[in-house]
Amino acid sequence: MTISVETINELDLTPQTDAEIAALLMAAFDSGFGGRSYYRQRHHLRLLARDGDVLAGHVALLYRAIQSRGQLIPIIGLAEVATASTHRGQGIARTLITQSLQIAQDSQAQFALLFGDPAHYNRYGFRTAQNQLRQLDLKDGHSSGVTTAPDSGFMVAPTGHIDWDDTAEIDLMGHEF
Repeated sequence: MTISVETINELDLTPQTDAEIAALLMAAFDSGFGGRSYYRQRHHLRLLARDGDVLAGHVALLYRAIQSRGQLIPIIGLAEVATASTHRGQGIARTLITQSLQIAQDSQAQFALLFGDPAHYNRYGFRTAQNQLRQLDLKDGHSSGVTTAPDSGFMVAPTGHIDWDDTAEIDLMGHEF
């Protein structure tokens, strides 16, 4: 098995690749995607792990600013980390997350953020953050208001030179990713 990782800008996704990603996400997460290649909203960049012609893994990245204590902070959000059931346990997710963190470190992003299982993502340098999160509530393809609440799966990893403020309300300035 030889795994290759390709980086694709969202605008460059072909209908075929979009459908491959959608199938992988439906199999990996079992629900919530409605046949889409994204959960809440389209992203900026995709990292795809391939074993020959087979899509073996995926992570989506988005680049945006969030607000903390009146300061805009550039971040990279990781979303929809998935590995095909036939390729689990082979280090594919590790490779995709490691490359995602390198992209974040090479950018202006001060932090990489994700929503996930702390038992899994702690090993990559993420830690749980219990901040109040203000975000656009997107469900089933439509917005349904703005919510403010902590999220037990919210995790942060430093990629820049500033410290994370655990006490600040964080405005995601958009949807959860």
